[in-house]
Amino acid sequence: MVKEALNALLETKKALKSLEDGNTKDALAVLAEVTGQLEIVISRDPDLAFVPVDVEVTTSDIYADLDSIKKANEQAEDFLQNGEVQQARVLLSGLASELVMTRVSLPLATYPDAIRAVAPLIDQGKIEEAKAALQAVLENLVVTNERVVPLPILLAEAFIKTADDLAKQIETPALNKAKSGDERDEAKNSENEKSQKEQVLEQLQNARRQLKMAKT
Repeated sequence: MVKEALNALLETKKALKSLEDGNTKDALAVLAEVTGQLEIVISRDPDLAFVPVDVEVTTSDIYADLDSIKKANEQAEDFLQNGEVQQARVLLSGLASELVMTRVSLPLATYPDAIRAVAPLIDQGKIEEAKAALQAVLENLVVTNERVVPLPILLAEAFIKTADDLAKQIETPALNKAKSGDERDEAKNSENEKSQKEQVLEQLQNARRQLKMAKT
């Protein structure tokens, strides 16, 4: 059903392009195909109200330290206490650090009828009205935010995963010694181990910083 709905959407855009190019015959043929695609979808599930045709992912991040974020939060609270809601909203919107997944759906309750209404306009020579009607159909897709994920949490998980991978690469002193009888090799292994440990600690500190930011 998703395939048919997506095809119907793409063909609607194609019909609009045909009208803009002055090719009414092709536009009518494409619209007939769109109607057929939608009839297939509805026949499979008459109670279906929306069919997803696209998913968009938007990332908003903030580049500031914890102290700056805390100060901004405090200032927003002051705005709210003073009844300055709009200023608080503007300030808080700049602190968003999140990943938003948005679903775009084709509304079966209105889309098929809107498409059927375009063909008579073309037959009557009302091309501009037909184009406007198709444009309105394309602009009336239903957009819903499916999920909002705090970005600091995702980043913290990534840092922890990196730290875990690095930690698995650190060999124990006993294993290093068994691998090499040369004192110089042993010293080099010890130096590498120290560097790896520092990298693990750095990743864990980054993760901790992101988690604090998520709680702020």
